Amino acid sequence: MVRIIMTCRNDSIAEIMQTVCPYHPGCLSPEQSWSLFRHYAFGGRDPKEQPRLADMGKQIVRKCSGLPLAVKTIGSLLRYTADEDSWMDVIQSDIWEVDENINEILPALRLSYSRMPAHLKPCFVYCSMFPKDYEFDKDELVRLWMAQGYIQTSRGTRRLEDIGNEYFIDLQRRSFFDSHWSNFKMHDMIHDLAKSIAGNECWAIVDKKLPGVPDEVRHLFTNDAEEFVKSLHSYNFSTLRSLLIWHPSSGFPTVISEIIKNLPLLQTLQFCWERKDEIPDLLDNLKHLCYLRITSNKIEKLSKSICLLYHLQILVLDCENLAELPNGLGNLTNLRNLHITSKKIDKLPKSIYLLYHLQTLVLDGWNLAELPDSLGNLTNLRYLRITSDNIRKVPESVCLLYHLQTLVLDGWNLAELPDSLGNLTNLRYFELHTYCIKRLPGTVCQLRNLQMLVIEGCTRLQEFPSGIGSLTSLHHLQIANRQILCLPAGIGKLTNLRSFLGCYKVQGGIGGVLKGLVNLQTLIISGLRNVVNIEDARDAGLKHKHKLKELFLYWNAIDCKNDPHHDKLLHLEAFSEENKDVPMDEKREEAMLEYLQPHANLQILSIQGYGGSKFPEWVEDPFWVEDPFSFASLKEITVRNCEKIRSLALYIHDSLGNLDAPISKSMLKRRKDCCPMLDICISRSASN
Repeated sequence: MVRIIMTCRNDSIAEIMQTVCPYHPGCLSPEQSWSLFRHYAFGGRDPKEQPRLADMGKQIVRKCSGLPLAVKTIGSLLRYTADEDSWMDVIQSDIWEVDENINEILPALRLSYSRMPAHLKPCFVYCSMFPKDYEFDKDELVRLWMAQGYIQTSRGTRRLEDIGNEYFIDLQRRSFFDSHWSNFKMHDMIHDLAKSIAGNECWAIVDKKLPGVPDEVRHLFTNDAEEFVKSLHSYNFSTLRSLLIWHPSSGFPTVISEIIKNLPLLQTLQFCWERKDEIPDLLDNLKHLCYLRITSNKIEKLSKSICLLYHLQILVLDCENLAELPNGLGNLTNLRNLHITSKKIDKLPKSIYLLYHLQTLVLDGWNLAELPDSLGNLTNLRYLRITSDNIRKVPESVCLLYHLQTLVLDGWNLAELPDSLGNLTNLRYFELHTYCIKRLPGTVCQLRNLQMLVIEGCTRLQEFPSGIGSLTSLHHLQIANRQILCLPAGIGKLTNLRSFLGCYKVQGGIGGVLKGLVNLQTLIISGLRNVVNIEDARDAGLKHKHKLKELFLYWNAIDCKNDPHHDKLLHLEAFSEENKDVPMDEKREEAMLEYLQPHANLQILSIQGYGGSKFPEWVEDPFWVEDPFSFASLKEITVRNCEKIRSLALYIHDSLGNLDAPISKSMLKRRKDCCPMLDICISRSASN
C-alpha cells in the first residue's frame, strides 16, 4: 500500500485534497522549544556553562510562541554571538510588539533580518525574485550577486567568488537557506519575509500575475515569456536591472530587439533561444551587462556584438549545437567566468589567452579535439573543467596555471597527463574520468596542498605512484574503476584522510594501513584468512574508530568489481606474502575476530566465512566483558557461511527488536540441522 502525506499551510487546500480528516500539528511545548533553540544557539556547548545566556534564551523562546521556524531562526542568529547585550537587544526589540494579524511568525523573522549584517541584506532580498520552492545552485546565485555589485571587496587579493561563497554560508547558518539535495531552497516563510522587504522591487511572473506598480520592478524572473512580451507594450521596465526568462515563447525572437532597446540598464540577462537564426546584432547596446546566459538547442552561431560587452563578467552558453565561438571573444577582458556547453565546438578561438581575469573556465565540449597552448596564459584561473571524448592529451601549458585550485578532466580517450602536473602547487581538488590512462605522473605526489583526489573509470590504471604518502593534506581519496589496485606503501601516513573509498589489495598486514585512518565510516575487509599475524588485526584499531558505522568482515576473498556500491566504501582485500591460499586455522581466526572488535557506535555488522567454532564475547554476549560492545546503535547483524558455528547465544539490546535474552541455542541448532551453513540475519523492525 502506498500512502501519501501532503503538507500545506492553507485549510482550503487540505479540504480539497483530504481523504481523511486533516491533522493540525500544534505548536512546540516549552520543553521542545528550548531543546530546539539550545541546539541552534549553543551548538555543542552546554548552556549551563553560560547561565546568563541560558536564562535570556528561555525568555526568547517564550516570545517565539512555540513556532519552530521562529525558534530555529532566532537560535541561528545568536549562535555566533556570545555578547549578553546582543541577546538582551533581541528580548527588548520593538519588533515583537508589531501587530502581525496575517502571520504571527514574521516578527521573529524580521528581527533576524534586522540584525543581519548590512552586506548580506541585499543578497537575501534579491532571492525574493525567484518563485517559491525554486531550487537554486549556490555558485550560480553567487554569480548573480556579483553581477549586481552586491559583493564587497577591499583592495586585497581575495576573490569576489570566495567572498560571495562566505556570504552564502553565513545566510545558510542563519537558517535563511535550507539544503535540498545538491541545491538549496528558501522556506516559504523566509520567502515571505524577503518579499515583504523587497516590495515590488523583486518580482516573479507566476500564473500571469504582475505587480500592481510594474514601474518599481528592478529584478524580474519569469517562466512565462509570452506574458512578459505583452507587458513590455503596456508598462515601463526601463529601470530593470535583472531579467531571467526561463522558457521561450513563439513571439520571443521578434521581441528580443525590443528588450535590448528598452532595457538599457540591464546588468543581468538570461533567456532561451529556440531558432537557428543568429541572435540580433544589438547586444552591444547593453553597456552595463555583467551577466549573460543563453540557452538553446538550435542556435549554431553567436552574434559578434557579444564581443563588445566590455563589462561582462559572467558568460554562460548552454547551446548544444553551437559550432563556433566568435574570434573577438578575447575583447571581454573583464570576464571572470566562462561556461560553454556544446556538442559541435571542436576548437577554441586563439584570442582566449587575452582573458587575463578569467577565474573559472568550464568547457563541456564533447567534440573538442585539442586545447591551445595559450591556455597557460590564463594565470588567474582557479577552476578548470574540461569534458570531451576527443581530447587525448592535456598540454604542458596547463601546468603554468599556478593559482589553479580545482582541476576536473573528463574524457573517455584521454591517455596522457602532463609530467609537470606537480607544478600546480595550489591545487586542492583533482578529479579524473578516463578509460585510457595507464599511469599517473609521479609528480602528482608533489601536490602537497591537494585535499581531494577522485579517479573514476580508469580501468587500465594498475597502481599509484609510490610517493602518495607525501600528500599529507589529503582529506578524500576515491578510486572507482572496478579494478582492485595494490595499495601503495605510505598510505598509512595520510592521517588527515576523512574519506577513503575504493577496492585495494593489501599484501602482508592490514594493521599498518588502518591504524591511522580514524575517520572511516564504512569498511569491508575480505581475505582475512590470509592475515597470518593476528597482531595485525589488533593494530587495525577498529575499537577506536568511533565514526565507523558499517563493518563487513569476510574471511574469504570476494569480487568487488561488480558491486554497484564499490565507489562508496572502502574494501581492503588481504593476500598472503607468497600469494598462496592460507589454510583455515580455527584458533587463529577466533583470536583475530577478538581483536577486530569495533567501536560501540557501529550500526551494521556482517561476519561471513568465519572459520572459528565460537564467537568472542563481544559478539555473543556484549554485557559480560569489562569494556562492553553496546548494541544500542546496532541496526543489523548478519552471520553467514560460518561452518563451524553450531549455536549462537546472541544478546540484543532492547533497541534492536525489544529483546534482552539470548536467541535460543536449540533453535539455532535446529537451523544448523536444516542448513549445513549457519545463515542468520537480525535487523531492527521498521516499527522500532
